[in-house]
Amino acid sequence: MPSPEETMFNEAVSALKKGDKARARDLLTRLIKRVPTQPDIWLWMSAAVETRRERVYCLKEALRLDPTSRTARHGLILAGELPPDPTLAIPPELQRRNWESQLAALQVQPERELLGLSWKQIGLYAAAAVVVIALVTVGILGLRQRSTQRVFIPSSVPTYGPTPTSLPSLTPVFRSPTVPAAGPTPLWMLLEATYTPTPLYVNTPHGRSEAYSTALRAYANGQWAEMEDYLEQSLRDEPNAVDLLYYMGETYRLRKDTKTALRYYEQAIAQDPNFAPAYLGRAYAYLASQPRRVREAERDLKTAVEADPNYAEAYLQLAVLNLGANDPEQALRNLEAVGQLQPDSPLLYYYRARAHLTLGDVAEARAAAEQANTLDKTMLESYRLLAEVCSADQDPECTLQAVNTYLLYEPRDAQALAWQGGAYAAQDNSEAALQSFSRALEIDRSQAEIYIQRGELYRVLGDYDKAIVDLTQAIGLNQRSYAAQSTLGKVFFAQGDYQQVYNRFAAAELYAATDLQKAEVLFYRAQAQEKLNRVLPAMQDYQKLLAMPAELYPEEWAELARERLTALHTPTRTAAVTTPTHTRQPTLTPRPTQTRQPTLTHTPTP
Repeated sequence: MPSPEETMFNEAVSALKKGDKARARDLLTRLIKRVPTQPDIWLWMSAAVETRRERVYCLKEALRLDPTSRTARHGLILAGELPPDPTLAIPPELQRRNWESQLAALQVQPERELLGLSWKQIGLYAAAAVVVIALVTVGILGLRQRSTQRVFIPSSVPTYGPTPTSLPSLTPVFRSPTVPAAGPTPLWMLLEATYTPTPLYVNTPHGRSEAYSTALRAYANGQWAEMEDYLEQSLRDEPNAVDLLYYMGETYRLRKDTKTALRYYEQAIAQDPNFAPAYLGRAYAYLASQPRRVREAERDLKTAVEADPNYAEAYLQLAVLNLGANDPEQALRNLEAVGQLQPDSPLLYYYRARAHLTLGDVAEARAAAEQANTLDKTMLESYRLLAEVCSADQDPECTLQAVNTYLLYEPRDAQALAWQGGAYAAQDNSEAALQSFSRALEIDRSQAEIYIQRGELYRVLGDYDKAIVDLTQAIGLNQRSYAAQSTLGKVFFAQGDYQQVYNRFAAAELYAATDLQKAEVLFYRAQAQEKLNRVLPAMQDYQKLLAMPAELYPEEWAELARERLTALHTPTRTAAVTTPTHTRQPTLTPRPTQTRQPTLTHTPTP
């Protein structure tokens, strides 16, 4: 008895031979997820996909799995991805068909014999030639069916049946970033991408089946105008078909006409109040057109999962709303539902990383971000997230690896450039760090944190004038920034301007949020007051510092505080106090602000 996988494979091949690419693609997609290492499945998928990019990817995957595959190699040669290979050419004698032999024989006969050929015969030969040319065109990939005895991994999954809860394909399968023609190589070519197509939520038979099928193909390829034309043809015959109304809403939503989209979604809901995709579509439309209608969008998403408890994308978008409302715990609960339904979704791990990062759990965030990037290397946003997480984890190598890839495609992302600069600074590559910070500020001069980072680097390099300019600018943008006030105080400390040191750390004290920051204020303010001959306040600050738990701040600070208290209690104390060189404060690199949350319309395709 054939296994479920064998049955599914044979059905896919049969559907493809009948010209039903949509069904073949659906079946082969499911097979790829179950048995991703079978080269034959990738070969047949290359014949079922709609775009050249997808076809090339499938052929490359087949060749990777079976380097001896002449079929895959031949298809890539025909696609222009590989140079011609004379060894793959078919000998002329084997290429020749009977009708070709007859025509060749005619060529050596006297002209009068050819002229004597009946018009009927000539017509037959011409028709045969047209058929052959058509076959060559259709079978340009040169696919050949191998033996039906294939080895599949044993599986306990049930026999194939429709799964109406699969995610809608909101964008094309390959999500290569939009780049200028002269820009870098697209991600899907630069990296080993993960082929993750998903069947449509609904695929109901309709009277105008060809128009409906063409509309769905246009939907998968992002051809919204063509999709609308064919859907209108189907709607003339079935004006109340709920899935047609839903897809028409999708057409207008994806073309930014949310007003019209809402009308179609509402018509679909009126026809079937339990049709979950219409509620999801309406939630997207609410958020795109009127961001303040978050509560209505959330209500629609909850209705969607009530109507279909297996609707993974609705749970996913609920998690996105939770993150936007700064509720990472609830986001993780909704993501748990996604994990049960689609455990291999890159988006599951992407948003899980976001939630853990918001909670301050950097280790969990990094593990999830790495998994998201592994599952889909064409998802550009995953590189940005990984750069952010690695920056928070103080891993400059990981940060640079991720952010440098991201910046190939988004070179004007100021925050990403700041992470890049911070990583270079951590590696003592000051020149590269300054270039990154400066590029970031050319793009966006409203981010105080980037001025702080560049100002801190100037301080470490001893370029105090430039440091003062940057840090003063940062304070102008955000007066309540502890990092800006304290770092400027350290610059003045290095210059010996102790009144300014006192002023800046007195201001910084108001915004000190951690025990380390509070200890830092006492450490520098005490020294400044001692230099200003304010002995009693200086001694009080030293004593407060020593009263704090020793593990909260560097031991060098405690040593200096004890040394100065002893000196200040001595009657023969000299007026001038020299700060030992070993008390130099380690650089405290300010953390960049948390990344903006991706909008609902820019959800990377599963």
